[in-house]
Amino acid sequence: KQKEEKQMSTIQTRSKKRPVGFGDQKEDMYVTRPVRYSTLKKGTLVRLASLDSGVPAPVLKGTYNALMQQVDEMLFNGHACYMPGIGYLRLSLSAKAVQNKENVGVAQIRCIRILLRPSGELREAMDEIHATTEVVD
Repeated sequence: KQKEEKQMSTIQTRSKKRPVGFGDQKEDMYVTRPVRYSTLKKGTLVRLASLDSGVPAPVLKGTYNALMQQVDEMLFNGHACYMPGIGYLRLSLSAKAVQNKENVGVAQIRCIRILLRPSGELREAMDEIHATTEVVD
């Protein structure tokens, strides 16, 4: 089986002067960030996957909905979810530390996040990304 040759991806970045630092120690420096064009919604992803795979869009939409429902249920019940080619999704939280056992409780939870641990395949693909930049004054 021959390995499929991947096309090199190019991301565009924009560098803009911004204050960097803490408190009174801020200094204007150029900060570079990726340019984000849009956010692809479910309908667009389903339509594009349907065109690529030849599977009818309504079938893919039902499959996508069922898959996302399972990911939600598994994540919110404490499981990590492996997404092939992407990586592991898992819950993380930040909580205030307390000295007394009596003060321990859910009230100390500050935020709950979903973290992505990228797969080796995704990390390798990210190493192949080429970037261009534009300086904005």
